[in-house]
Amino acid sequence: MDAKTLRQFISEARPFRFKLTSGEVVRVPHGDWASLAPTGTTLLVWKGAAPVTYDVALIEKIEPHTAHRKAS
Repeated sequence: MDAKTLRQFISEARPFRFKLTSGEVVRVPHGDWASLAPTGTTLLVWKGAAPVTYDVALIEKIEPHTAHRKAS
């Protein structure tokens, strides 16, 4: 994954998700919950009160995330 694409998703301030090469899918509820290192090699995502870091080289896919609500 390239840093330019990640910066674009973060700046749009909309929910997104990314998939790691391990198969793990990480959901980011808002761009404010993520931060890209100035070098573009590390992505930090807040999970509650704790930050989790991800190696950008291990991100294989990123896409917008829209929550699907159940019809009542």
